[in-house]
Amino acid sequence: MGIGSLVFGAQWGDSLAAGALIAVWALVGTGAGILSGALLRTPEQVHAIGPAVGIGLGMLGVACGR
Repeated sequence: MGIGSLVFGAQWGDSLAAGALIAVWALVGTGAGILSGALLRTPEQVHAIGPAVGIGLGMLGVACGR
């Protein structure tokens, strides 16, 4: 958030709301990591599912951004 503001001149609006959004996003990422750690038992499983999940989330991000 700080680098985006300083380097790129990004405007975040309300600082408290932006900070809350970043905190919630960090909690979602933590939850996803814990879930994958609980479901996937070996590093091979992580390597097998990672690209498919990444591509799927990338497509979802592009579709929601339009």
